[in-house]
Amino acid sequence: MWQEFRNLNRAFLAGVCCPRPIMSKENVLFMSFLGADGWPAPTMKEVAELKLHKQKKMQDFYIEIAVQVVRLYICAQLVHGDLSEYNILLVPSDQVRGQVGSDADVDIEGPDAIPVGSKRAVLIDFAQAVSIHHPQSRTLLERDCARVNSFFKSCGAEVLTDEDLLEFITSASWERVDIEEGEEEEEVLVEKGEEEEDGWTTISENGTEFDDISTTTR
Repeated sequence: MWQEFRNLNRAFLAGVCCPRPIMSKENVLFMSFLGADGWPAPTMKEVAELKLHKQKKMQDFYIEIAVQVVRLYICAQLVHGDLSEYNILLVPSDQVRGQVGSDADVDIEGPDAIPVGSKRAVLIDFAQAVSIHHPQSRTLLERDCARVNSFFKSCGAEVLTDEDLLEFITSASWERVDIEEGEEEEEVLVEKGEEEEDGWTTISENGTEFDDISTTTR
């Protein structure tokens, strides 16, 4: 569970659209709740099965997810490793809008920004994510690209080839989170939280209190 907490925190600090990590202990991870009225946000799989969005909107989500994977790879130095329609949520924009900006963004409200509607695609489940320096990272990224392409192609969206999507992700030149390999745990705890005496690791930001919290256990 510590690995998922660390990976989620790195993704969050990099500006990836993902749940906000709050605290972890042993096999329990607390994060921000994404959804409405107590109901979790739907996965892209559920969105497609229920035909909640037209083909043009699915095209927009495909582009948005591709950019998020670039941010995860370049800025957070991570490969998701299990990315599919089951691990992408469709979330009200106001729940994640504040975390999408970073030094890599010139103007997220300007004419060159990706259009953001009332919903955003959010990546979840970072338990199996690995560093881009991991010996299997390339293979895992290739699988992520193939799965994302296969799903959105089945939804009628125009997609890149698997090879072109891989090239798009790995050739980007955004700034990365300034955490050296092997120093992730210490740096993350110094910047965003601390490990308390009882074994809980907690993250807070400017004294923010979290009203909506979800948990996952493994």
